[in-house]
Amino acid sequence: MSSSVAYPRTHAPAAAGQRAAPLTELDRRRIAWLRLVLVLALVFLHYGGIYGSELSPYRGYQGQPLPVASILISFVLYIGFTAVPAMSAISGYLFFYGASRDTPPDFVRKLRRRVQSLVLPCVIWGGGFATLGLAMHLVAPSLFANFFDSGRNMVVNWLDASLGITRTPLAFQLWFIHDLIITVALSPVIWFLASRLPWLTIAILVPLWVLDVPTGLFHRLDVLIFFCFGATCAMQGLRPDLPRRLILPVFGVFLAVALARTVAPYYVGRTMGLDFDIATAAMRVLGALAVWNVAALLLEGRFADWVVKNAYMAFFIHCAHYPPILFLKLGLGSMIDPMSEVAQIGLYVVTVSLTIWTCILVGRLLQARMPRTFRILSGGRTLPDGKAKSGFLPT
Repeated sequence: MSSSVAYPRTHAPAAAGQRAAPLTELDRRRIAWLRLVLVLALVFLHYGGIYGSELSPYRGYQGQPLPVASILISFVLYIGFTAVPAMSAISGYLFFYGASRDTPPDFVRKLRRRVQSLVLPCVIWGGGFATLGLAMHLVAPSLFANFFDSGRNMVVNWLDASLGITRTPLAFQLWFIHDLIITVALSPVIWFLASRLPWLTIAILVPLWVLDVPTGLFHRLDVLIFFCFGATCAMQGLRPDLPRRLILPVFGVFLAVALARTVAPYYVGRTMGLDFDIATAAMRVLGALAVWNVAALLLEGRFADWVVKNAYMAFFIHCAHYPPILFLKLGLGSMIDPMSEVAQIGLYVVTVSLTIWTCILVGRLLQARMPRTFRILSGGRTLPDGKAKSGFLPT
């Protein structure tokens, strides 16, 4: 039987000294739903572009061959661009939930917990995939040459490929966790600014984010700015909830904007520019708002129950899916006609599906046979006694 959750028009009042309203059952179920669905969106995003093409899907459709497959992959990719903003905002909200201008979070307790839930698994996953990449590079030097043929000491190259010190790590999805670790380490500063100068802080960060200004600390400013927004919402008592009648129209507008951004390079005749940067940033903000609200309408039924029940797998899938998805794509791609629209779309769907289900099955096997190992790799996110342990990826 599916769990029925009513969409609330209001939230219970906040406790004394606390600005944020208490989390409702809808909020908890919605967060559990989003924690897995957003990670699955990242798996689609990390598939990359058309098999055999050197054109990046991140630039949109440029008039290349196989327009249907190219537009589909870029369109889904732009929808997936909402994942990092939404995950970061919710992580910031949960981190500062219960805090206020006069009451900081328990930083010592929270930072200690993040060592287990973020730092340790990030080091293990990053080091494991970097070791695998180095072994493959030694056998076939063309593989991962950009990581291990830099002219530097091999140990330095390995550390960089593991931890993403000066570039994205070999398992490049870990850049998100790297940036979240840095953001959490700066949480006392974020608390001070978000509780006293929230909108000035965000106003300063927005142009830096849009222009992708390098900072030396972060790979990108996505995590920091949306974590700050979530912290601001928690401490200022704000909720990004739309009236129910507006949720589907706003989501429809977001899909239309994502499609327009996908095909814009073809009609404009270029793929880069400040206007594209601003449009993409605005699309991601709109998308985060849209998916947060539309999730509240999708919490009933067997699929929603399955998603919520398996939400504890989100962190494991996030860490495990790349580079395995790359190997699957290359292996399966060698068996198709690269100039066939149907074959390219089929390769896309099959590769992503196999990657997701392989991660889930391996995770379940580890959970059943090696529970301590799974607990470490998942940062403590487990399924004890048939009930998923609460907590949003990756906090």
